[in-house]
Amino acid sequence: LESLIGLHRQPHVRWHRLALAGDGERRNEGIARMRVGDEVWMYQGSLRHRFLEAARVPADRPAAARADLFERAVCVVTPSPKTPVKLVKLMEEFWSAIGGRPLRLAPDQHDSLVARSSHLPHVLAAELANYVLRPAHPKEQPALCATGFRDTTRIASGSPEMWRDIALANHKHLARALGVVIEDLQEFQRALEAGDAKAMDEFFTTAKHRRDQWVGNGGSPE
Repeated sequence: LESLIGLHRQPHVRWHRLALAGDGERRNEGIARMRVGDEVWMYQGSLRHRFLEAARVPADRPAAARADLFERAVCVVTPSPKTPVKLVKLMEEFWSAIGGRPLRLAPDQHDSLVARSSHLPHVLAAELANYVLRPAHPKEQPALCATGFRDTTRIASGSPEMWRDIALANHKHLARALGVVIEDLQEFQRALEAGDAKAMDEFFTTAKHRRDQWVGNGGSPE
């Protein structure tokens, strides 16, 4: 991978080895080297040349890597206007070779999309955990937090440091998405306070339809 993207080892750069193959004698084959630093997000393998891939292993748990890590995973390649076309094709071939599904996007388009589908949900999950489990609430509160709360807040257990850096790095798009959600929640609040059953029914029905359609079309990862 290092040769594919044209990176050269630098003494001030810390490298992490992620095994893509882990079956017996082949365990040391297929090694990807990913830069770790201020401008690199290990969770999605972001590199200086703006090549991104959707990794499924938390940044603080590299030992969880496995041979089929990228099988059927969407691997986003975000070349800049200066990136050689040959290099982009090589990167797409690389991800395809290890089972991934390459998707080419402009860098800003990628940042806008993941702000809604990845970064925003994490903020919402974190706020749910912060609010519902606030010590000021009655001590019986946690006992009434069932599987729905557990599943909805699962990603709030991610690395705080990593998500702080992600939020700050993509603050423009994340703030915009958060603003839209706040407006939608305020509209729901007004409908709730007014007892507007029709508006509330539309809110839940639309959400169910859109999510069911997404899952039915194969959008949900396994």
